Amino acid sequence: MDEANGWEQIRLALPTTARQVVRARYASMALTTLVAAVAGFATGRIAEELSRVTTSAAVPHGGIEAVQAAFASGLGVLAYLALLMPLIFRMGMRRARPFFMLPFLAMLFLNVSGVRDAVVSVVSLLKDLVSSLGPAPLLAAAAVGTAALYVLSMLVAERLYASREL
Repeated sequence: MDEANGWEQIRLALPTTARQVVRARYASMALTTLVAAVAGFATGRIAEELSRVTTSAAVPHGGIEAVQAAFASGLGVLAYLALLMPLIFRMGMRRARPFFMLPFLAMLFLNVSGVRDAVVSVVSLLKDLVSSLGPAPLLAAAAVGTAALYVLSMLVAERLYASREL
């Protein structure tokens, strides 16, 4: 929206630095992901409770599993954004838009037996790790890795955006 209407040029007249613009967008993305994860968790719990009340069926998962799933989903979103945001800051949203499709197009490779077998073996390994260690250590490691990736991405994006000619 900013690029289409020329707001990027006007932003240069504001008393904000490229670093502040990048950090504000990264903070906004992290906050939005957090709110979405909390809203998704709350919606899921409400749906579980409604299902339990209306069908008198036992809910198969407890609250801790839902929290872990929401947390893991949020980490996945932040990692995905960490990979895309430097491209957006360097190229602009219009030119970087095709890169948003790459993960979805990569899913087509799951139709190739070798790729599918590799993914299945990694998933099997993760299941074995979760069953032996429990999900908490893996989620903690994923959180640390995602946070490091997100900060590194922000630092790269700051440099790329500062060097971009608007």
